[in-house]
Amino acid sequence: MYEKNKQANQPVTENPTTQATSTAQTANSTNQATSTTQAANSPTAGWKTYTNTTYEFTFQYPQDWQAIPSTSYPAPLSENNILYVKTMPGNQTLQEYLDSVDAQVVEDGPAISVDWSKNITVGGLSAVEREETSNTAGFSAGSTYFERNGTIFVLSISGRDKEYTPDDVAHYEQILSTFKFKQ
Repeated sequence: MYEKNKQANQPVTENPTTQATSTAQTANSTNQATSTTQAANSPTAGWKTYTNTTYEFTFQYPQDWQAIPSTSYPAPLSENNILYVKTMPGNQTLQEYLDSVDAQVVEDGPAISVDWSKNITVGGLSAVEREETSNTAGFSAGSTYFERNGTIFVLSISGRDKEYTPDDVAHYEQILSTFKFKQ
């Protein structure tokens, strides 16, 4: 997950694995954040590049966001928005995974309500973007789901009561547009 940083003076290069709160991470998984240099007129000029060597993907994200890998869902909330990233190896299709998410129930009904859904492309793959509301935690998330070689990828921007701003949503869309697999 990615938490919008409250402090302006953060290091340009980070190793997010030192900040992980979950012990369920794969020992061979390496996640790195590095500074990128691009043309000044690029919307991602000055953004960092996130690299996951286990699943061989990269994407760019704003300098004022901090990368914190997580394996739990939902991601813990803070006062700021979070870009949550999760990879789940297995042999499910994307539709099977979405059906399992939608089938989760709590005492009063479904755990997640889907406000809207649309098909998009991320990293050259078919993906599903949805606005979801957690009926147990009381927050909303714009989530994007896609599958590659049996692994499900989930990227979400979350905020308490949909408090993420139009700028946050625009950054999220730009992040999705930079997502690339190495092969």
